[in-house]
Amino acid sequence: LRLTAVLLFVILLLSGCGVHVKDKHDQRNATAADQIIVVSGDPDIIIPCPAGFKLATGEVIDDPPPSAARAIATCGVICENNLTCPGFIFNASIMKCSDVAAAMHGQRCNKRSVKLTDMGNSTDMGKAAIVDSSEIVEQVDAHLGVGAEIRLYGIGASSLSSMPWLDQLHFNLQRLGYSLPVVSAKRTPEFHPRTNLVCDDSKYYHRLPTARFARAGWSSWEFALEGWQGCGKDGFHDVDGVRVRCQHGPGCAFSKQPLLVSDLARDAALSNITIIATWQSDDLHWMTHYACFDGVKKNWEDMVPISTSMILKTIRAIHNQNPNVWIVVLGKYPETFKHRTFEFIASYNHQVREVIEKEPRTLFVDFYMPSDDEGKFFQHTMHGGQLNCRGSMILVQATLARLYRARVLQRTFRLAPPSKGALLNSQCSKLSIAECHSSGLCWLNPATRKCSSYGPGIMEQNEDKH
Repeated sequence: LRLTAVLLFVILLLSGCGVHVKDKHDQRNATAADQIIVVSGDPDIIIPCPAGFKLATGEVIDDPPPSAARAIATCGVICENNLTCPGFIFNASIMKCSDVAAAMHGQRCNKRSVKLTDMGNSTDMGKAAIVDSSEIVEQVDAHLGVGAEIRLYGIGASSLSSMPWLDQLHFNLQRLGYSLPVVSAKRTPEFHPRTNLVCDDSKYYHRLPTARFARAGWSSWEFALEGWQGCGKDGFHDVDGVRVRCQHGPGCAFSKQPLLVSDLARDAALSNITIIATWQSDDLHWMTHYACFDGVKKNWEDMVPISTSMILKTIRAIHNQNPNVWIVVLGKYPETFKHRTFEFIASYNHQVREVIEKEPRTLFVDFYMPSDDEGKFFQHTMHGGQLNCRGSMILVQATLARLYRARVLQRTFRLAPPSKGALLNSQCSKLSIAECHSSGLCWLNPATRKCSSYGPGIMEQNEDKH
């Protein structure tokens, strides 16, 4: 019955059903309850709500068709762009937007809300968050002067789906005086992380939309190829001399829907800065007993040339569409015992950086991520391999600093000379502005203009299971 319903849904979408929206005048004058978007029809199909929304009830199906994902993403974007819209009801048969009274059945996706306890009432950046001149350094002849538009887009795995750093980067670029219009991505874009980690500064950025294509647990080749070209009858294809299963996700055990790198490249071509964070999991296939490689063991040294090659394919696909895009490749953080940065992590990053930075308008972001012995910089429980609020802010400062050194940005935050001591300095109230920005344990609170302790964050409960 469920398979029949999915097939029926796809047929209806391909037959030309569209999403119809109330005119703008009606939207502006309707009440919050009226602004719930409804798509009526078959109630049996439940697919993941878009990032930034939370499923009220029900369980999602595995591997929804791309057409279904695009349809529900469209409803999410419409609701996201309307501040009075609290959520929408999605139903898989008739693609039509209406008010809540028209809905009989369907899954409800509610806008996520951040718990702002002890964070004040404002959820906007506001005047309090504008950066003070004493906090920044500036240079002349940068590619993007203050006030310029930065069209930010991201392609990656868990760092874009389960961590807030891309959203924190958006907020801090705004603080530095840049304008960040949303990239009009087409290939099932998301605009927020799928998990809701509440940080000390969440009230400033949690509703800032930043376009991304994020898939947790994917490896670099899953983002870099034209679908399943070259896949044999045995379900495997050759990836730079390695036999790899034609399937997505951890252990190559999940979605079989093909992804075309050309689709991602067209979206990235609409940006002027694209983040690539696609290779974090490349050397972690021991966790699934090398199922992607049909059980053949591959160590990190075997994966270096594959990671490098696949990142280059992604970069070149984007630059073939738009050679003016600045591409920022995020370095690898440790998913090791106690999250220690062993020598092989540094070597892996070094070898990838040496190759990819030879490409035009391509930068590599390197950083040191403290271990569990040095502080809490990683999430706990089910997201234990992923960075928390503190770890995410280290990525933000490292990214801004790299863009500044490359003269892409006219200004960035004033930092102390890089050292492990500066990164782990917890004497927040005694720190200078530069030392405060450089510490992974402190932040310069925009509301108080004082250097204060910056916490690891709290995961909001009852997050979606997708």
